[in-house]
Formats: sequence, C-alpha cells, structure tokens
Amino acid sequence: MLAIAAVVAALLDATDAPAARCGGERPCDCGDKVVEDYTLPASLGPCPKDGLRIEGRLTFDGGGHVIRGSGSTGTGLRIGTEGSGAKITNLTVTGFEHGIRLIGARDVEISDVEAQGNGDRGPGEGYGIDLSLAASDNTIERARVHHNADEGIHVGTDAARNRIRDSQIFENARENVYFLACKDNRLERSKVYGSGAGHASVYVKFATGTVLEGNTVEDGVIQIRGGARDTLLVGNTLRGGSVVLQEQNDRRFGPGKPSGTTVRGGSITASGACVRIDSASATRIEDVDLDCNEGVRVAAGNRVAVRLPAGAKGKLPVRCVGGGDCFERLPSAASASASAAKAPAARK
Repeated sequence: MLAIAAVVAALLDATDAPAARCGGERPCDCGDKVVEDYTLPASLGPCPKDGLRIEGRLTFDGGGHVIRGSGSTGTGLRIGTEGSGAKITNLTVTGFEHGIRLIGARDVEISDVEAQGNGDRGPGEGYGIDLSLAASDNTIERARVHHNADEGIHVGTDAARNRIRDSQIFENARENVYFLACKDNRLERSKVYGSGAGHASVYVKFATGTVLEGNTVEDGVIQIRGGARDTLLVGNTLRGGSVVLQEQNDRRFGPGKPSGTTVRGGSITASGACVRIDSASATRIEDVDLDCNEGVRVAAGNRVAVRLPAGAKGKLPVRCVGGGDCFERLPSAASASASAAKAPAARK
C-alpha cells in the first residue's frame, strides 16, 4: 500500500508541477510557457493536457511541425494578455479541446497555421480557433481551419476589430465562423464551405459592425440573427446558400432582431430564396446578382430596400409573403450619383 501511495503522490506532483519557461535556447515541452522567440525543432506531443502557452511579445515559428493533443482536452496554443503582440506562424494544432485560443490577447498576428481535428464530436464541443475574453485587434491570415468538433473560428463576446483574411474554413461540425456579441470584426477574401448539417456556414448573432467582404461561401447560409446591428456584406459570392435574417430571444442577450443589414455587390445562387427576411429592420440589398427560385423573400410585417445591378431587366424579384407592400426600389447607382452632383452645396 505504501508503494502504491508513493507512486500516486509522484504522479500528482508531476501533474501539478509548475510549467517551465522555454524559448530561445531552452527547448519547449508540453505545458511549457514560451517567453522568448522560438522555432519548434520537431513536432510536439501527444500532450496530456495543454500544448504551449505564449507569454511574451515574441515570434513563435512552428517550423511546419505539429502540436498534437492526446484527445479532446486542453488548449494546443494558448495566448493570454501576456502574449499580446506575439507573432505565430507555420504551425498545425490538432487533438485538443481548443486548437488555438486567444484569451484577452491583443495585436497578435497569426499566419499560415492549420487548426484541425480539435474538440469532442460526441457532445460537439471544441473550436479550431477561439477569440475569447474580449480578444481584440488581432489578425488571422492564410489559416486552414477544418474538421473541428464545434465551430471552426469562434469570435466571442466583446472581441473587437479582429480580422480573418485569405483563409480556408471548412467542414467543421457546426458553424465554420461564428461572430457572437462582438464588435467591428471582419472576414475577408476567404473560402468558407461545408458547415455541419442544419448549421450556418457564417453565423452573426447579436454582433455589431460585422463586415464580410470578398468571400466565397459554398453550400451553407450566412445567418444574421438576434440583435445583430449594421452588418455589411460586400462583394461576396454565395453558391448553394442564402442570406437569412431572423429575430431571436436569447437567454443571455434577450430579444432582438437584425437592423441595418446591407448586402452590396457580389452574387447569390441558391435553390430557394437568395435573401430571406423573416424579421429585420432597415435592410438594404444593392447591386447583387440574384440567381435563385425566389430572389428576396420578405415575411409579413417587414420591409427591404432593393436596387438591381446595372443592366438587370424586369421587375424587382421580391416576394412579399402575405401580400402588401414590403419593399422600396432604390435609384440606380448612376441616378444616385447624378442627384448627388446636382445637389446644392451646403451653406457655411
């Protein structure tokens, strides 16, 4: 019995041992804190819990290697406030609950990373990349985020001014990209496809000032829900999916419906409606090529302002469910420019 107790005590001591500081000339192992510039010399893991923690304004180069977890616990690469300003590149993270997690971090640059196969598909928990605790002003570019158990990239509550660009986010079990109660975040020039069955490919919920620009979204909807405000979609290509606006009574944020949504330019191709407005206010659709069985489907009690692209023929493809007047025809871009040019100068 004494021998068994000694072994258990030794294991507990090993588990609770403080994380070592590494980086520079000091090699890093699972659970360590990286405090100096470091290039990973070889793949790391499987790690029993966490991979590495970034704890300095430093450059971490994965060297094209993998940080691998032992299942669906821990975080592969954790970047807290002490890691603000860090640069992360050339790395794959897999087999953790969260692949890469920013916790309140700011001004972090993440490039050429892959986050795949993270989380537990049983309960559907775990993200590829998670921006949490108001992580702000960070950049993620040229990332591949796929086959994670819940969301690909989660932009969480109060996260602000983050940019995701030139990335591929696909085949995650639920939403590929989820903007939740955050502010002024952007998804740009990225390819997003293959969200989980019944889930949006891009989900904007109770977020303000979200911008989606120049993306290609395939086989999944862009869902704008709850009190999402001033969402802007510019020059996106949607194939096999639509834009859907819906109200929601959320247990955290209360009731709300989207307001100030603008869809401008680009194209939408879908088997149903290109844009479906179940409940929203101040929605605008400007110069979008619509190729769907229904163009814009507007539920009773809602309105939309629409302008067709230059050269489009025929009446506005708007269906007012329940009849009545549900849309306003916006003047053509040329007419609006001419009117602005003729407008008298304001008195000083």
